[in-house]
Amino acid sequence: MIVNSRVVDIVVSETLPNYPKTPDGKQVIAVKCGEEVKIGMYYNAVDNTFSIEFPEPEPTMNEKIYEAVSKSQDEIRQEGADMVMEELVKRGLIV
Repeated sequence: MIVNSRVVDIVVSETLPNYPKTPDGKQVIAVKCGEEVKIGMYYNAVDNTFSIEFPEPEPTMNEKIYEAVSKSQDEIRQEGADMVMEELVKRGLIV
């Protein structure tokens, strides 16, 4: 049984069982697997493979946009701070 790309149970059966959704509404799927598959492994539905390593999720578009905007704001703050420091040095208030 696979939930959220994780192996949560292993059932030996001739037919693929049909499972209800989890209490929090997540879909449970059944896939064929070999004896090397263990509970907790990651299931890649694209190429039907199992692995021990759970890949880092790709950032969502919102996360990418937020990161870009945050970087821009930090850069703007730094530029402003640099201009203030330059002006203070010109006026002789800071050496």
